[in-house]
Order: sequence, then structure tokens, then C-alpha cells
Amino acid sequence: MKEIGPYDGGVHMFVEDTRSPDPRQLHFMRWLVENNHFDRPAVGPASGEFADVALEAFKPVVDSQP
Repeated sequence: MKEIGPYDGGVHMFVEDTRSPDPRQLHFMRWLVENNHFDRPAVGPASGEFADVALEAFKPVVDSQP
């Protein structure tokens, strides 16, 4: 079982440690939005500090051999 994080009395709840977003999950979420499989439409092009991370992680690899 996963341990519960520290208790934050200011918000009266347990909190988790911060973690970096997974670029695979970001890429999949963007794909859902761009292909109309998400419950809300895209508001605009991908932007922000994690937009390039998601795109760079999944550039297609082209093999030059037949």
C-alpha cells in the first residue's frame, strides 16, 4: 500500500510530494484533444513549458533502409 504523504493543516488534507509530469502522458492527452476524443475541444495550439517536452519525446524515427 502506498504511504500517505504529510498532512497540511492549512488546507486540512494530506499532500503528495511534487513530481515531474510524464511526457508520454502529456503527448497522449494532446493527441486525445487534437483528434476530438476528449470531452472538450482544444483552446489553442500546444504551449507552455511542457509543450516541447511532449513533442520531442515522440518524434517519429525514420529508417532509411528499405
